[in-house]
Amino acid sequence: MTETKPGRASPAPASPARARALRAFDHVEYRKVFTAALVVQLGFWMSHIAFQGLIVELTDNDELQVTLLFFALFIPILFVAPIGGLVADRLDRRTILLACYGTLSVSSGVTALLVVTDVINPGLLLLMAFVVGVVFSFLGPALNAVAANSVPAYDLASAISLTAVVVNVTRVAGPIIAAPIVAAGLFEVGWLAYSGAAAVALLLMSRVRLTPYQPESDSLGPLMRMRVGLAHARERRPAAPALLLVAVMSLCLVSHIGLLPSFVEDELGQPRGRFAYVVAASGVGAIVGSFLAGSLARAPTIARAARFGIGYAASLLVFGLTSQFWLAIVVQVVAGTFYFATMTTLQTIVQAVVDDDKRGRVMSLFQIAWAGLVPFGTLAMGIVADPLRAGVRATIVGAAVIALAYSAALAVRSRHWPAAHSAT
Repeated sequence: MTETKPGRASPAPASPARARALRAFDHVEYRKVFTAALVVQLGFWMSHIAFQGLIVELTDNDELQVTLLFFALFIPILFVAPIGGLVADRLDRRTILLACYGTLSVSSGVTALLVVTDVINPGLLLLMAFVVGVVFSFLGPALNAVAANSVPAYDLASAISLTAVVVNVTRVAGPIIAAPIVAAGLFEVGWLAYSGAAAVALLLMSRVRLTPYQPESDSLGPLMRMRVGLAHARERRPAAPALLLVAVMSLCLVSHIGLLPSFVEDELGQPRGRFAYVVAASGVGAIVGSFLAGSLARAPTIARAARFGIGYAASLLVFGLTSQFWLAIVVQVVAGTFYFATMTTLQTIVQAVVDDDKRGRVMSLFQIAWAGLVPFGTLAMGIVADPLRAGVRATIVGAAVIALAYSAALAVRSRHWPAAHSAT
């Protein structure tokens, strides 16, 4: 297996599509980063299902209360992620990951203890979700930057798609493992698994050796550096349109996950615990979508991402209209495929056009657009569904129609825009 140091300028070797998607594995440091991310994401999805399952039980499936969980989990990303991106551009990125993994291990252990001792209540659960959100605000930009730093430029698309595969493989395995645990009321097991997984990731990352990172040499203050990162995203087209499409997808489509327990119970007539299988079905498709985006030979374009977005929105529109559980599972597989094909393509576009010394700040904007807006989307959907009484089904369908219209308009507008090529 050929080893290439990150950042070395050399031509990309010719290879078939399947090999292109896996080529980041040729680099030993990326393999370590990948394995650490795989382990910790598996624990995250187990804890994520435990969070949803326990808040449903504690609040008797109050839609507004359930969506508040997502608000607590993702709202820190909106306000803290810019700081996380700044830190990722100024400090050692590996050290940031070590600190984040250690904090996740401790906080998850504390959550499990609160559950075991029967001290937990909705307020404490929201607080622990908020802590996880703060940590992820620092973890996300650093992990994205480290993944890009661990491979040469020509394997960037492979690294991004494989890193996305990590999220999606665990989106399948985590909920499937967690579903019977949550159904049995053993919520603490999810957090114990997350605590142990984060500890393993900490050990793995401590063995990673990356090319020394050289930050910008300037005397700018933190706020000015953030403004520089924002200006850089605007200058490096098509980064800004890509970030805007991510935001629309998150607000209108990704946020529907907050309504899944209610949709499964009220609209599909299934026990509420089965929402975990719907999440897993989406993850199965997302694995396919990640590989699809990473295996395409031609450079990514906004038009391609918008077409994937059309497929995602149309799939969720069908999902919102169905009343059969088996059909909902099938449609979620399709939706997951388009979902991560869209997001992986957009992330590749953004990563390809930004400078490395601004990568953390720009990727924090990506994280804000992807996850930081989810609390507003879930909260809005919860309010529309109840107390405004539009209902869960109508809320999901209406949001999907909005996203479908935007994606179609962008696909037409951007059909002649150039592809994104690496700035390195």
